[in-house]
Amino acid sequence: MRPITVTIAEEIFELSLENNASAQAFSELLPLELEMVDVNGNEKFYLLADHLPSQERCSCLIKAGDLLLCQTNELTFFYDDSKTCFKYTYLGHVKDSQNFRKAMTGKIITVIFEEK
Repeated sequence: MRPITVTIAEEIFELSLENNASAQAFSELLPLELEMVDVNGNEKFYLLADHLPSQERCSCLIKAGDLLLCQTNELTFFYDDSKTCFKYTYLGHVKDSQNFRKAMTGKIITVIFEEK
């Protein structure tokens, strides 16, 4: 899969997608500009209009920068590490988690996903 850029508040991050049907289906929706809402003080959330294939698994430890899918259309972008027993499908990960955390500040933020 092609590399994906994520732009937040004029900061650009590289998103490495997982090698699965869910990540492939997500990449086919690009480009996307989403208004993501803060949830639980550690993640941003967006309800997709499209339903993606789901391969949920128990996610005991989530890392800052993880892009996850809950059920088939709940896009969740974690900006802080989290322990949970919820099931998610892994879509990808942003490696620069320190700067990513800073960029994710705010109750509602605009996140742009594009292929490089």
